[in-house]
Amino acid sequence: MKPWTASWPRPLPIFEVIFWDNASTDASPAIAQSYGPKVRYFRGETIVPLGAGRNLALAQARGRYLAFLDCDDLWRPEKLAAQTALFEVNPRV
Repeated sequence: MKPWTASWPRPLPIFEVIFWDNASTDASPAIAQSYGPKVRYFRGETIVPLGAGRNLALAQARGRYLAFLDCDDLWRPEKLAAQTALFEVNPRV
């Protein structure tokens, strides 16, 4: 969660974070749950391929837009606001 927490809570005033835990054996559950209700934590009982894990997380999403942040990604603090503004102006992007 380090890449995402670096810009917490700056992204947008209304957003949800879905943390899909791919049957990890580290401290991921405690870290995700330490952020409270803004982070919706789900854990798979078995390891699944990346695409399958994303589909499981996607099934939990309730928002209009979706962005994936993997453990090796780093977002700039303004990323979500800039993308949302672009989508609002040009929905075909």
